Amino acid sequence: MYRNPRPELVARHAWHPSLIRLGADEWLCTFDLGQGPEAHDYRTYTSRSLDGGDTWSEPAPMLEPEPPPRATHTVRVARLRDGTLLGFGARFVRSDPAQGLINHPGLGYCDCELISTRSDDGGRTWSTPAVAVPPLRAPAFETCHAPVELSDGRILLPTSTWIGWDGEGAEGMRAVAFVSCDGGHTWSTHLDEFDRWAEGIVSWEQSIAELADGRLVAVVWSLDTRTGRTLPSTYAVAAQRERFGPARENGIRAQTMKLAPLGGDRILAVYRRHDTPGLWASTAEIGTSWVTEQTCPLWLGAGSGMAGSGAVGSELSALQFGYPSIVVENERSAALAFWCKEEDLYGIRVLRLRLTAAGTEPD
Repeated sequence: MYRNPRPELVARHAWHPSLIRLGADEWLCTFDLGQGPEAHDYRTYTSRSLDGGDTWSEPAPMLEPEPPPRATHTVRVARLRDGTLLGFGARFVRSDPAQGLINHPGLGYCDCELISTRSDDGGRTWSTPAVAVPPLRAPAFETCHAPVELSDGRILLPTSTWIGWDGEGAEGMRAVAFVSCDGGHTWSTHLDEFDRWAEGIVSWEQSIAELADGRLVAVVWSLDTRTGRTLPSTYAVAAQRERFGPARENGIRAQTMKLAPLGGDRILAVYRRHDTPGLWASTAEIGTSWVTEQTCPLWLGAGSGMAGSGAVGSELSALQFGYPSIVVENERSAALAFWCKEEDLYGIRVLRLRLTAAGTEPD
């Protein structure tokens, strides 16, 4: 979907897509561009396809650039049932030109504020970003997921609390979901999902999907900060949409797993697989437990990383692919976008999947 056409002239890489279907043949993808994953020119762009994803327009800035120190931002986008595009993300304070987003070799995060923006014309224009007040206090929050609209009209924002630049923050790094009852204008409360910070374990890069009966299923990437190693993937289910049950392992060794409902009790999961190279997909049924139906590889270009061979913050910035964004088109097909490094260039790829009763197949 995007790959720097002139790398000999300019360093330009892409990360973190949000894929949105606007019509039969019209698609929008927002993603981040920059010289590097923590560069001072890092911000979100949009690209559009009018032919079902065969060709895409030249990336255009999603928001107007802001003067320093709030010079960079990242936004994730979802399409609501009324057609509104809701973007939620973070604006970063970058007053020191030698400072990245993360205080390497640790995980301390730079100063930031949460923002939201809207589009009523299919992503051609966007509202001036409004500061979003979180429902709990933390030095920073992770931008790891697009908003999720529930069948009852509420909007969830999956995120994780993050420690500050010097490691401060009593909340630690735990997975929560902000809750909005007014279409994403304000976030009045939050749901607690995963918290193992007392053990030195980070809960981040989560995803949430709503099943047909109203249950919520959430999955999280758990990483032990003492060893730098990825732990088995865990999930939790909220039966009454208010309180998640205990975390349980789902039998998949994954990082940055993203979920999409397939109807009934079934979900599609796409993830960076930790125990073998590549991006993988699984279908699963969520009953009294997580039952994986079928698993297949989608892209086998690189290993997962984050195995504890170096400092956690440095390994995080060195990841080579991930962040799948899934659109289930109908009962037979789905599309997804993800970022990946190929020939020293970070770009965006789009895949189509053929859905079957038994699972998925790359199309």
